[in-house]
Amino acid sequence: MAHDDELHELRAMLAEVFAQARRIDQRLCRLEQDAAAKPEPAQTPFAFDAYVPPAPAPPPLPPMPPRTPIAARKAPAGPGAFEQAAGRLRHWAGLDSGLSWEILVGTVWLPRIGMLLLLAALAFFFTFAVQHWGGFFYAAAARGIGLRPVRGIAGAGPLAGKALPGVCARTV
Repeated sequence: MAHDDELHELRAMLAEVFAQARRIDQRLCRLEQDAAAKPEPAQTPFAFDAYVPPAPAPPPLPPMPPRTPIAARKAPAGPGAFEQAAGRLRHWAGLDSGLSWEILVGTVWLPRIGMLLLLAALAFFFTFAVQHWGGFFYAAAARGIGLRPVRGIAGAGPLAGKALPGVCARTV
């Protein structure tokens, strides 16, 4: 019998909700009819165009200072910073050695590119190994273990080239 009382109460609430929905619908219909019945005010076009004065002219530019001719300027006594940097770059690239481009590419650039690729492969392989097989490593220990060979190879190349110039590959 308790269910009958609850059912009766729920039906009364539902009837109240429906009655409120009907009242809201009637108000909405009245508002729509009132809005449709009112004519919109007609917009009157402007009888004349508004006068817009022109923008004032900017002030004249000051006169340019006289320029000294290029031939009258003094050249620096020694090579400038740009020439020094260009010379170091030419020396590093091997362009000042007088070798043909095939020898230059084979002895200078391919070993450099190969070492960069080897270092990148070591770093990627170590990362893969730690992620898939080394879950027991702490992150700091894993970075320390993985970066030591990369740092060693990267640092040993220039040192070996300076210490053993006849044995190691030509370094520029």
